Amino acid sequence: MKTHARKLWDFLKSSYWFVPLVMMGLAIVVWLFTNTLDHLLSSRSKRAIAWLYLSDEDSMRTLLLTIAGAIVGILGVVFSIIMIPLSIAASQFGPRLLRTFLRDTGTQVTLGTFTATFIFCITVLLQLSQKAVHSLPQISINVALLLGLISFGVLIFFINHVAISIQAPVVVARVSRELHTAIDHELPDYPNAASAPATEKQLAAKHSVIKAVKSGYVQVRDNDQLMQLATKHNLVLQLMYEPGDFIVNDTPIALAWPAEVSSYASNAINSAFILGSTRTLVQDVTFGINELVEVAVRALSPAINDPFTAMTCLDWLGSALSQICSRKFPQPELHDNQGNLRLIRNPITFTSLADAAFNQIRENAGSSTVVTMRLINTIRRVAQRAQTDEQRLVLWHHASLVQRSFHSRVRGATDKENIIKCYEDIREMLGIHE
Repeated sequence: MKTHARKLWDFLKSSYWFVPLVMMGLAIVVWLFTNTLDHLLSSRSKRAIAWLYLSDEDSMRTLLLTIAGAIVGILGVVFSIIMIPLSIAASQFGPRLLRTFLRDTGTQVTLGTFTATFIFCITVLLQLSQKAVHSLPQISINVALLLGLISFGVLIFFINHVAISIQAPVVVARVSRELHTAIDHELPDYPNAASAPATEKQLAAKHSVIKAVKSGYVQVRDNDQLMQLATKHNLVLQLMYEPGDFIVNDTPIALAWPAEVSSYASNAINSAFILGSTRTLVQDVTFGINELVEVAVRALSPAINDPFTAMTCLDWLGSALSQICSRKFPQPELHDNQGNLRLIRNPITFTSLADAAFNQIRENAGSSTVVTMRLINTIRRVAQRAQTDEQRLVLWHHASLVQRSFHSRVRGATDKENIIKCYEDIREMLGIHE
């Protein structure tokens, strides 16, 4: 249930309609409150704020129509401005970064402020049109005027916000924050009871093949649901796909021991895999790294030729990998409270994350000295945080690849000396002896 809730929340945050819809509902709640206050003031023959007091219905209607009309006009301008960062994201940073712009809180609140103001004004107008109204909505009118003034302030904020949000360093930093959040959620994995790993005899027994009922990317996988299912039916499940993998319909999604698996259990296993047309960062840490790498690779392309953006991406990739070095990685096997093996999976490793972060950038850096220097310096910064033999060997492997690749492409003696110096520093940090 918690996994499904996280997926739903990620879906709602990645839309332009959720926050405006909530704020529209709040506008109606505010109107109900101000309408109640108006009735209380009327019953006691008291006026609202004297210096904003409007004594006739026509003046109130004119004011509300003016505010509502202005809001509708501004909304058209706002929607046009929104298209600018979306177009830039699709062309310069990559279409996968559109979700980052869709999750922008400033834009969502801006849309919500204008739509809520419009709904509030229309609601008060409907109240004025009622023939049976006995009192003028003085407080509601003043609140509508206040919302109109706030909306114009929000418009100025929004223009400044868009000008800042389309800058490459800001986009990269925003993607990095989402990546760090995903790392906090997924690493370390929740602890499981220590127990002996599965034996070859267990896995050699006859098993059932659970096939997928549809195609798509694994956006989230409910391990808690699978654990409960396996414990309830006394099963051992080997999961064939991890979050971020693409599943093809009617292909094996899991193997189950013993061989007898009910149709209910098969359907429940499929329901634990939530598929979609795109990858998300809910459980897929690699996807966050891929987003940063995509921005860097596009920046290194001849069409854009922006090494500074590529170096910015490397800085944030180094920050993410440094954070990952101190985290506990998910265990391939999960056991129930009694120590019985229940789930076998193929979780992410530091090796796979480092490969995703460095391989494509190294291959696309070409003869760019500044990018290559930043790449090997990034490896050196991560090497300072390395804690396990796997991390040290992987970082040394990538440092060696960078050194060999740069040595074969660049002829400048000074540049080669700088690379060699960084290379030797990494060797000393990692304690590698060749």
